[in-house]
Amino acid sequence: MGIVRDTIERLDGQVRILRGRIGTAVDLDALMEREVRLAASPWAWVIPGRLTGGPADDLVGAFRQSVSRQVSVILAMRARDATGGVEAVDLEDLIEQVSEALIGYEPPGIAQSARGTMKLARGDLIALRSGIIIYALDFSIEDEWRQP
Repeated sequence: MGIVRDTIERLDGQVRILRGRIGTAVDLDALMEREVRLAASPWAWVIPGRLTGGPADDLVGAFRQSVSRQVSVILAMRARDATGGVEAVDLEDLIEQVSEALIGYEPPGIAQSARGTMKLARGDLIALRSGIIIYALDFSIEDEWRQP
């Protein structure tokens, strides 16, 4: 299992309001392509983020390189409910719940090679359009690639 699938499972188990409402980059692309409105709110999509290679050690018969992996959690929620009132879900609360679920988490899919746990890299408002708030959180973890 990879870091994206591990992150989805962690959020689904830890952030009750997102249970059953977490997708991948493929799901997000399909939604954007059709310009579909959110039927429910909030939603999250977990996508692979930046991958940065660090120093490499080229040992006799082996290769090792440190790697910083990022995963992005894209949050989307309606700014207003169906009656035009303020949406019941608070964006700051949602950001906090997602952060609490992932900061310090060690994804099992890379546990053998990871050197640490997930850390918050950044969060930023991506868009506020047509009554939808889109916010991105990036989390990173130090890993290592090894070749025997």
